[in-house]
Amino acid sequence: MTERLATGLILGSHGVHGFLKVRSLSGEDEHFYRLRRLFVRRGEEFLPYAVEEVKGRGGHLALKLAGVSTPEQASALRGLEIWVDRQDASPLGEGEYYLVDLCR
Repeated sequence: MTERLATGLILGSHGVHGFLKVRSLSGEDEHFYRLRRLFVRRGEEFLPYAVEEVKGRGGHLALKLAGVSTPEQASALRGLEIWVDRQDASPLGEGEYYLVDLCR
């Protein structure tokens, strides 16, 4: 079973304080507000970040990560995926499955 799941895509920077503009891959965004840690995937590497703040609704969010404090730093992450540990992903409803679990 995959221990990490892709949950978002970084679209670019948002504002002047290093926020990331993020699109939820599932269309669900509530789980982002509970995140304390996430991973940004660059190639085969998963870079850990602490989540400082989350704003927005409706699948488009602004995330503030520790260590990302300028628009330039945020823009450098554009196009990368956000991954979370399985227990931090959007909870499943009855009869729902994570896509990765159906590919086995």
